[in-house]
Amino acid sequence: MLIGRCATEPTDNRTDYARFRLAVSNHYKTRAGEKRENVEYFNIVAFGSIASRVTGMIRVGTTCYVEGRLQSQKYQDKNNVNRTSYSVICEKIQVTSGGKDYTQHLDDVPEEAEAHARNNL
Repeated sequence: MLIGRCATEPTDNRTDYARFRLAVSNHYKTRAGEKRENVEYFNIVAFGSIASRVTGMIRVGTTCYVEGRLQSQKYQDKNNVNRTSYSVICEKIQVTSGGKDYTQHLDDVPEEAEAHARNNL
């Protein structure tokens, strides 16, 4: 489960495929009491009906709740160094704010997750 803001416009090279990046923030205080924020970016990939709904509703800045499974892909970069990239294969998504139609949810999620998204992002 990830809750964050869409960092890139969803791409839709095909009608049954969409890809975007989700920025997930972690807020904390240092021992000295300073407020800090750490942001992690996740590659999100959607297929089928979820992909077509994602491209129609999500834009940069939209807050989303995403559920899915992690998938790794191994490759060699241009310097022949072995690398691994990770993507979340989206199985469930809900727009919680900032989408084209805020009231339309892509899927149902627990009420606690939606409340958490509104209060912490």
